[in-house]
Amino acid sequence: MPRARVPPDSTLSPLYYVFAASQQAKLLVGEALAGAELTGEEYAVYSALRELEPATPTELARHLGMPVTTALDYVRSMLRKEHAAKLAHPRDQRSYHLKLTKAGHRAHDDTARLFERADLRLSAQLGTKRAAIIRALADLLDAGEAAIDEFRAANTDRTG
Repeated sequence: MPRARVPPDSTLSPLYYVFAASQQAKLLVGEALAGAELTGEEYAVYSALRELEPATPTELARHLGMPVTTALDYVRSMLRKEHAAKLAHPRDQRSYHLKLTKAGHRAHDDTARLFERADLRLSAQLGTKRAAIIRALADLLDAGEAAIDEFRAANTDRTG
């Protein structure tokens, strides 16, 4: 097991560790998915859509914690590759739902087999801490979203 990176008197923010951990995650997933049809980022987006489907682009963006404009970049790519299809939104004619096509499910499944290698290796390193870390990361997502909302509210108060 690698050494702990948090010295007892560390003054580094949790945001530092999120950044550093995300860099390691990208490297790990990149190694595992070398030669795969989907990149690590695409795999995450396809996984989110698969979990939510059908979903609007806004719902997909919220689930992934990314701006809608970024989610729409992925949606356009998925549509171009014919990995996703648009469905009429039942209550809003200006919006639409997305779902993976058979080709999208196949690309996700093929990539999932490679992703599992990274997940298994990481899980082995985490051992019994895996579930607690997932819960902590979910808490971190919620806290980040709340902090962003506070910033936006404060900025609106100042400008509006």
